[in-house]
Amino acid sequence: MISDSLGRFEPMLSCLKYWVVKHARVAIMKSTFYSFVCLLLFGSATLLGFWWKATQFVPRVASHLHNIIDNRFHPSFLRKYKNPCFDDVRSSDHGTTANETSTLLCFPYFVMPGFPKCGTTDLYTRLSKHPQIKWEHPKEPDLLHRHMYKYDNFGEAVHQYYVPLFRPSIHRLQENFDVDKDGTLIYTGIIGDASVDYAFNNSRWQDFPGNKGVKEPRLTHAHFMYSLYPKMKVIFMLREPVERLYSDYIFEARAIGYKRSPKNFHQSALKFIKDFNECLRLNTRRGCAYNRTFESYEIRLRAGMYHIFVNDWIQVFGKENVLVLMSETTKAANQRLNSIRQIVKFLEIEPFSLTEEKHLYDEKLVNVRLPEERSIGDMLSCTRELLQVFYAPFNIELTKMFPYIDYNSFY
Repeated sequence: MISDSLGRFEPMLSCLKYWVVKHARVAIMKSTFYSFVCLLLFGSATLLGFWWKATQFVPRVASHLHNIIDNRFHPSFLRKYKNPCFDDVRSSDHGTTANETSTLLCFPYFVMPGFPKCGTTDLYTRLSKHPQIKWEHPKEPDLLHRHMYKYDNFGEAVHQYYVPLFRPSIHRLQENFDVDKDGTLIYTGIIGDASVDYAFNNSRWQDFPGNKGVKEPRLTHAHFMYSLYPKMKVIFMLREPVERLYSDYIFEARAIGYKRSPKNFHQSALKFIKDFNECLRLNTRRGCAYNRTFESYEIRLRAGMYHIFVNDWIQVFGKENVLVLMSETTKAANQRLNSIRQIVKFLEIEPFSLTEEKHLYDEKLVNVRLPEERSIGDMLSCTRELLQVFYAPFNIELTKMFPYIDYNSFY
């Protein structure tokens, strides 16, 4: 009887079993689906996070660069100019579109962002003799490390200070022209910016977008110039760092007025080398290279750490748009013309004529040490040895980047 009773419930048990299995499978499938969705979302979020960091801080695609300057300075450059120029249409004081005026504005075609006392003034003087290079504006506009902080934002500094500065040179851009294969007239004049502190004088880099709370900059002055013209040509002038440092020490006293002597230079060098080594205990070498709290204009030790700053500009503009030269070759009479030819080729402008090259060869060096400064004498031999040891690791890294530059072989 018991078996008969159970038999009556067998269809019900079978149905219950089927229902449990069916819904268990559905639950498992739903659970698997939800787990898959969660995993997919988590993975996507992780990948999105990596992508965000990459796009935020990889120089060529950094999204926050779009906020550096306003849309006015993301112009369409005019095809008829070799130099990056554009028409700026602004309303009149009446605010009516009927009275709009068009003004030619330009950014520099090339920049010489470093370094002080490396022969940039002499090179600038010679390059300004080239028929295509128009340099009626100041040699060093000093936008990035000085004047842009006088304005509310970078775009305002560019609009109100930087672009107007080039107007005297812009008026001469049409003096040189060529005709391309389509028969279009191309004005071939170019302008430049030789502000030699741009590369290393980033004293307020922590205020830049993306640099908050980090120990070394993700965004540098190179990014600001890139935001103006991504194809800008970059020329670096280097000099053996120990000699550069002493020359800079002698030169800066003209404006600052500190007492110059080999002994004072030695004491300052000792202090700032000690401070830099202290910095290295808690920071990377690059982080300390961008930290100017432990130095002054009297001893700009960081400026000789060339490979760090040059590499930052290469990471932004690409190695094909960066030329690195030694002032020892641009100043040497037997190598000067070869250096000039190299620069002209890099800038993609016409070569100097033979007559023009002869004048360049015969011209004396400019911005050299004054007679009264020569009487100060050379640095102490112990100072020279101290600084050679200090700069040796930086020179090694520089030679790895540019095998033709080996300053340690000078010692």
